[in-house]
Formats: sequence, structure tokens, C-alpha cells
Amino acid sequence: MKRFFRSKLFLSLAALVMSLLVFLAAFVAFGPVSALAASSSTITFHNVPLPLDITDCSGNALTGTLTINGVEHSNTSPSGTSNDQFTGTGTVVFTRADGVTFTGHLTLWDDEIVTAGGAAVFSFTGNTVLVGSDGSTLSEHVVGSMTVTPAGNITSSVFRMVC
Repeated sequence: MKRFFRSKLFLSLAALVMSLLVFLAAFVAFGPVSALAASSSTITFHNVPLPLDITDCSGNALTGTLTINGVEHSNTSPSGTSNDQFTGTGTVVFTRADGVTFTGHLTLWDDEIVTAGGAAVFSFTGNTVLVGSDGSTLSEHVVGSMTVTPAGNITSSVFRMVC
């Protein structure tokens, strides 16, 4: 029987990312553009373990670890427009209470663009595919996007999860 994976982690992560991004957009909108200087930075990380307790779509508790590799790149133009991108990929190992162990792969991508005037677009995608020791599968596909005006009003918002 096929089972699908629905992670509270991704719902929480998406909500956190969107909240932080709205804060960032508001900060940029109210900060003086002249205070922003051109800059760029890139941060990479490898084999970072994150312990997780989640629930699948059927309500089954899963306990395990995500081990992630990623890169985060940020740049700001002389005019004050900024772009931040994150890409992460990793391996996942979860165990269900009945002893079935799921292993597989996770990929995340996030992009934030904030103009010097404070308008912003935030996007997020995530994909997880796991196979259980009993042959079952768990999968989750998440897509999100939000557009914010300089005044902080959300003019479009999309969040879709298929599990």
C-alpha cells in the first residue's frame, strides 16, 4: 500500500520563511535606500544533521534525522535591491512506531527578491521521496510563493502541498 508523507516540518518551515520574509520586506521598505551598500556573500554547509519528529498523512508518528547539504547566496545591488537564494539537498532516515524504516532524499529551494522600494517576491519549493523497508513510499511536494507591496500588503499568495 502506498503511503504519502506530510511533514509538519515543511508547514512550519514555510510559515516561518513567509513570516521572516514579510518582516524583511517591511524592514527594507522603511529603511533608507542610501544606507544599503552593494554586497554579496555565499555560505555553504555539508552534512548538517537535523533530528526530526513528524507525522505522515495517515497520522503515523515518524522519528528520524535529515542530513542536509546546502548553499545560501545573498547579494544587494548599489540601488538597494536584494536577492537571497537557498538550495539544500540531503538524505532522510525515519522510523515509524511499527518498526518500518524510511530512507530517501529531500530537496529544498528558496528565493527572495526585495526591491529598493520595498516590493518583494518570495518563492519556495520542496520535494521529498522516501521508501520504506516494507516497500511502501512516502512523498511530499511543496510549492509556495508570495508577493508583497512596499506597504507590506500581500497581493498574491500560493501554497500547495501534495502528499
